[in-house]
Amino acid sequence: MKSLKLLTTTTLLAASLMARADGWECNPLKGFSASANVGVNIMPTIHYTAGGRLSTEIGERAGASAGYMVPIAKNTGVGLEFELAETLNGLDKNGIGDSLRGYYYQFPFLVNGVIVCRAVPKWAFYAGAGGGGVYTELHVREVNGFDADFNDHETDGAFQAVGGISYEVIKNGNVGVAYKYLSVFGEHADHIVSHAVVGTFTWHFN
Repeated sequence: MKSLKLLTTTTLLAASLMARADGWECNPLKGFSASANVGVNIMPTIHYTAGGRLSTEIGERAGASAGYMVPIAKNTGVGLEFELAETLNGLDKNGIGDSLRGYYYQFPFLVNGVIVCRAVPKWAFYAGAGGGGVYTELHVREVNGFDADFNDHETDGAFQAVGGISYEVIKNGNVGVAYKYLSVFGEHADHIVSHAVVGTFTWHFN
């Protein structure tokens, strides 16, 4: 009897939660959303204006964003999002072949414009671009196995392009994969570029 009561109570509770979840469903092309992402970050060789070069190892990128969408057609919406992220790549070599130990750290703070298409049920395809700034920190702790202590940091302007695909796994919740191209216009370097491939999770609010 107790088992039957427990089963009945559990069933009613599950039905209640499912009904409430149906009430929470919203249009993913309209309203606020929040997203988190994590993945790998690759930086091509950095060329400095003074003639030096710096190469890095494959690193990581993690970030979060919040935005607002407005529908412009049945299956299409546009929006703005504010994004904070961080990338961390270990150092590899300098331009004359010295082996380096240390890290190259970036903290982007960006505003992106995004267009989203949901022509296929549960799937979303999106692309966007934006700009803002990036705080950069370079730390060299070893050169060819010998201790070193070199630090440099600066904040520069940046441009970003993004593209990705996501799938609705739960009501209002999507998982996906995205590509992020980040270009930083550094004070001491001609061009600093990074390519990131990240897994994403996005939650949509009414």
